[in-house]
Amino acid sequence: MAHAIPLPAASEFTPIPEGETIFKVTKVDYNERTGKLEVTLTTKSGRNHIERFALKKDGKSYNEKALKALGYFSRICMNDWDIDNIDPDELVGHFLKATVEHETVQHRDDPTKTVTFIRLGDKKSADCYEDGTTEPKGGSSKPAPVETADEPETDELDLDDLLADL
Repeated sequence: MAHAIPLPAASEFTPIPEGETIFKVTKVDYNERTGKLEVTLTTKSGRNHIERFALKKDGKSYNEKALKALGYFSRICMNDWDIDNIDPDELVGHFLKATVEHETVQHRDDPTKTVTFIRLGDKKSADCYEDGTTEPKGGSSKPAPVETADEPETDELDLDDLLADL
């Protein structure tokens, strides 16, 4: 008979606390077929937040609002307001300071539960975490993998061409 191993009590998800927080870009995933870009931001304590940009509408036509939002986000992360083109992978390793805000809404499938969404406002460039270090808790961060559904192939998207007009 195997030995029983005690496990800690299950805990509810706890969102990143509200207030000003510094994040490091630790991972970028771009799906060229769908035009979806996910940027993983990690706090000093090792907690992750993902900013998502849908750069194409229906996987075909460009989403100008998302391109402008990505341009603004990229310029803040890179602390370079003169850049016209960005390879999203270049964002990895850069920092930004943002005000974390919570939006709590009723769960769409269960009216007795609520869901908390994290919104990042008042974004600014940063060079490191609050304590002057550049690595999150536990050394270099390895965010949990993000699962995405396979979607139909579409024309490839060249971000350099898209951001050149912003």
